[in-house]
Amino acid sequence: MLPPILMALHRGLPQQAPGSDAATLRALALASDATALSGAAATSKAARILDIGCGPGRQTLALARATRARITAIDLLPEYLAELESRAERAGVADRIETRVMSMDSISLEPGTFDLVWSEGAIYLMGFDAGLAAWKTWLRPAGRLVVSELCWLGADRPSAAATFWSEAYPAMRTVEENLARARAAGYRALGHFTLEPEDWWTDYYAIIEARLPALEARHAGDSGALALLADSRAEIDVWRAHASGSLRCYGYEFFVLEALASE
Repeated sequence: MLPPILMALHRGLPQQAPGSDAATLRALALASDATALSGAAATSKAARILDIGCGPGRQTLALARATRARITAIDLLPEYLAELESRAERAGVADRIETRVMSMDSISLEPGTFDLVWSEGAIYLMGFDAGLAAWKTWLRPAGRLVVSELCWLGADRPSAAATFWSEAYPAMRTVEENLARARAAGYRALGHFTLEPEDWWTDYYAIIEARLPALEARHAGDSGALALLADSRAEIDVWRAHASGSLRCYGYEFFVLEALASE
């Protein structure tokens, strides 16, 4: 569970990690060529999507609007699921979205029942390798796994970025290293791409940064809360210096993977 100060900082955001509808739909296009997910597909049985760590469901709604699939969206925080349910009602897709309070590392659903397992900006909570291994359980044969993961984009790692992320996410690897781990876990890569800087900013960092001054003033006597807010400010500062321009040294990478049959 998030500390109360971070819940206040993140409450009501469209998403709880970098992303955008455009990026979601780009990844969906890479994943959907053989999964009957297209809204125009003539299929007697609706495809099924499992959205793991869905948060308030910005990407859940994008998937629902773009397909005729039935979506199971799981998250550990009921508050986020309530936001998703409200937004789904307003979008007219609530009849195809089921929300479940559930931990990503303890999923109680029927194995082998989903055409597509999706997770944006959340697999790091479990670990990339652990997520690849565990979430394959829920896929039908030749099903697709789509995840976004924070990655180094090359060998150049300025000291400020390297220091920050060595503490914030020491398991962070390069795109190539994660592709190799996916192959070793029994997947074939159908494609991958890096999120654009605006996918970090527009519906995520911009809102968080605007909220920081008021929260810092409100909690001026709480050293613990101020330390957490300072971490969020530092994360944005590192991103602005090292991931928002043309010389990005890290970013979120979408990985679109197909589960291979076990030998």
